[in-house]
Amino acid sequence: MFDNQTQIKKGRSFLFAALAMLASATAGATVVANIPTGTSWQQAIDAGNIVPSQNDAPLTQAAMAFYLTQGVPLQVMAATLLGDVDGVSDPDGNTVDNTLVMGWELPENDNLAIAWWDYRFDPTGNGTVNMGSGSSMIHFSVYPPVGVWDLSLELIDVNGKSRGWFRYGPANLWDTFWISPNGREQDPFDFYWNESLFDITQVLAVRFNESGMRSAPFFPSVGEGIGWNAWNSLQIKVPEPATLALLGLSLAALGATARRRREPAKG
Repeated sequence: MFDNQTQIKKGRSFLFAALAMLASATAGATVVANIPTGTSWQQAIDAGNIVPSQNDAPLTQAAMAFYLTQGVPLQVMAATLLGDVDGVSDPDGNTVDNTLVMGWELPENDNLAIAWWDYRFDPTGNGTVNMGSGSSMIHFSVYPPVGVWDLSLELIDVNGKSRGWFRYGPANLWDTFWISPNGREQDPFDFYWNESLFDITQVLAVRFNESGMRSAPFFPSVGEGIGWNAWNSLQIKVPEPATLALLGLSLAALGATARRRREPAKG
């Protein structure tokens, strides 16, 4: 028979071991997208992982909630994608190679012209990724030149539901951003929207929207179309499946330890 003191010491040892397991459980991650380090932009386009917008395609609910705040007519345009473009330079003289450049036309009627590209985890458009852990992360670097009205990122689930982060009037410089898919408002983004019943455990695609108007010209022009901007990198990380299982075991161990410490000693 163990007395209370012995039981507490054993409980503490078990607790420390469980905490160590918990710490290690949060460290491992699977990189599900890594451009241009893991694969080039053009390879991702050719494989069907990167897909451009088409004329008059429907906006998600998250995008509608954002763009309607601008109080102008909206028009979705087809995007033209150029992979692995070198020498994209901002006004500060920061020149970047191996970029993805997106171009789109601006209507004569001066509607707000919206274009995008989707990163699909599965080129067939069916496979999804579980981003339900708080340790999931999206990292990207982008250059929005003069003329771009917004900078945004959306998640789209298997049922077409959406969650998005939007920023008005981004600076005319190369910049790097981190988005936690499970976070709400995140700096420097001004607007957040989460559609009812959006399923973070079945994310089909990550979408990058941009927009512009003919009355706000783009300088300089790069690629095809009048509107344009460029991305330098995209990396998406989610916890490894084995890591999630280990996390569950760690939490179970913590719960068992706590229960034993509450039980009176027998004997």
